[in-house]
Amino acid sequence: MCNTYFFKHHKDNICCADTDIKLNGHVNDKRKEDDINRVGNFPINKDKEKWLYSGESDIDDENKQRKLQWHELIVIEFDKNLSREVLKKKKRNGNKSVRHQYFPSRLYEQGFQSRLVMSRFLRPDLVLKSNQSNGNIELEIIDYKDVPLDVYINPSSAKDYKKRQKDIIKQLTYELSLQQKHKVSHNKFFIPYYYKTIDPNNLGEVEIILPNGISIFKANFFYIQNQYLQENL
Repeated sequence: MCNTYFFKHHKDNICCADTDIKLNGHVNDKRKEDDINRVGNFPINKDKEKWLYSGESDIDDENKQRKLQWHELIVIEFDKNLSREVLKKKKRNGNKSVRHQYFPSRLYEQGFQSRLVMSRFLRPDLVLKSNQSNGNIELEIIDYKDVPLDVYINPSSAKDYKKRQKDIIKQLTYELSLQQKHKVSHNKFFIPYYYKTIDPNNLGEVEIILPNGISIFKANFFYIQNQYLQENL
């Protein structure tokens, strides 16, 4: 339901979204027949059974042959290379030996025993452009959470505390990966909430901002539900 709201009202600002919802009036030239109005434009498995939506970013690939898609910027790498410092008695022509910081009479160079870098592409629920001016893009990260507010504000059990810590680590990892090239203006947990009194067309409000900068946003459940039903009935 949450993705339906954002695609209806903020489609032009969506960088990437971990969803493949159907959207009335949407035409996807990467899909066929019954799936032509689905938003997913990048398959995330070989069988093309699962898709995500990703737009073109403002960042070139390393060969400057194309622009990277937004989801390609949300990646972490695990460097499993083993390295060692090798002391040299004297510098040889053409090598990359340098003088030791504390023993200037000695030289050392780095040698690698193996070369293995593991990459993992992350998939937050939604990344939006929150501001764009003078060629600079600011981003907003949103993850939907179907849990009570207290899980993040005041966890009362070991299970809740563990979930809170796990979700916060994931959310801050999303932020770290995007901050390599862009400013992240907002980072939110988007939690559907049953308001007793609120404007029926009001999306909701921030309940609290955690010390790590993540906002807990209370989203108006009935408004989001209404947007979903309008699109799917």
